[in-house]
Amino acid sequence: MILHIDPEKVWQGGQRQVVYLVERLNRAGYDSHIACRMGSLMARHCRENEIPFSEYVFSKKIDPLAIYRLTSFCRSHRVKLIHCHSSYALSLGIQIKMFLPKLKLVASRRVDFHIAGKLSGRFKYKNPRLDKLVCISQNIMNVCLSDGISQDKLRL
Repeated sequence: MILHIDPEKVWQGGQRQVVYLVERLNRAGYDSHIACRMGSLMARHCRENEIPFSEYVFSKKIDPLAIYRLTSFCRSHRVKLIHCHSSYALSLGIQIKMFLPKLKLVASRRVDFHIAGKLSGRFKYKNPRLDKLVCISQNIMNVCLSDGISQDKLRL
């Protein structure tokens, strides 16, 4: 199973991209599931459109209860890959992988601002637990390269 984490409250283009990806993967025979924020617009959309999802309470960057629940979900559903769809989701994914080191961890990067000056950004995007970073454009990939993220870790 692939677990897609999108903890945002809003319904914007990024959330629509997650839904399109999950729908396409499920049609192709991959078991994909969305972990989203309790009461979010993503949860409502998934419920109305019969997209596999689970709701979680996300409270802050370091959220032991959410990490515990997501880790338990990964164990019980034999999740092989976590795909993080935001910076906050990546924070969660890195913490989950501390408990489940065999999981593959992938993140998507949709914004082209630099992470080089931010300690939390460097921790997340240069973290050895992150297996691959999917950049949605060449410009975003160039920014990541200029911020020192390894070419081996990046995918366009």
